[in-house]
Amino acid sequence: MAVILLSTILTAVKAGVALIGAGKIAVLPFLIAAMTYFHYDQFDPENRPVDRAEVDNLYDFIIIGAGSAGSVLANRLTEIPNWKVLLLEAGGHETEITDVPILSLYLHKSKVDWGYKRDFDRWADYGNEGWSYDDVLPYFKKSQDQRNPYLAKNTKYHAT
Repeated sequence: MAVILLSTILTAVKAGVALIGAGKIAVLPFLIAAMTYFHYDQFDPENRPVDRAEVDNLYDFIIIGAGSAGSVLANRLTEIPNWKVLLLEAGGHETEITDVPILSLYLHKSKVDWGYKRDFDRWADYGNEGWSYDDVLPYFKKSQDQRNPYLAKNTKYHAT
């Protein structure tokens, strides 16, 4: 993998020097960034999750949904070494845009937006006491460490 990457970089550098001259070698970081971007999934340390044809027969906990609550819950439960936790997620693979928080507005009403806006209040309306938005908000805040001073001032929705 490293040999292929190195030869690709050298080829790109040679092509860049041939096209724009040796004095314009400053474009090299942009070439490397572009190559990394277009082969992002190969270099991503988190890479793609492994789909398993078979799962174990027995788990201590099965969590449906790896959203903001499911991920935190699974992480906390796996702190106990003897517990086996299965986390199931229906969503597809992430894109480069999903890794950049400031681009999250581009994801609204896209295929990665599940449209969960008033679910917590609806669950409470169905008789699930303690599941309203106001009831679960303290737990979301507990899992957050908002270091943006502007957002951290809003203590109703953010915590540090």
